[in-house]
Amino acid sequence: LDESFRVEMFVQGHADYIKTTVVCPYFISTGMFAGVQSKAMSILEPEYVADGVVGATLTNKEVLLLPWWSFMLVVIKAVTPEPGSMRLGQALGFNCSMDQFQGRERRG
Repeated sequence: LDESFRVEMFVQGHADYIKTTVVCPYFISTGMFAGVQSKAMSILEPEYVADGVVGATLTNKEVLLLPWWSFMLVVIKAVTPEPGSMRLGQALGFNCSMDQFQGRERRG
């Protein structure tokens, strides 16, 4: 969606002054992700994510992956055949990280 919007801004001649930043964080330690468990990566602190978003926005960074090294997972997924990618996800716990998910408690 973000890339499509950026292309449209470019085509319409607005890319010089309308910028976007897409933020791709891992799980964040908020009520929204209550119960999520992660074997491979630490759950991110909200302050860390907020600092990254502000920094990326101020520098007109197009894509912000958090944590920064998670881009390696994108590369590995892109070059690994699907069966290997599924096994790697299982070994790292990505396929079951939401098994204990509870989410925010509903307010009465």
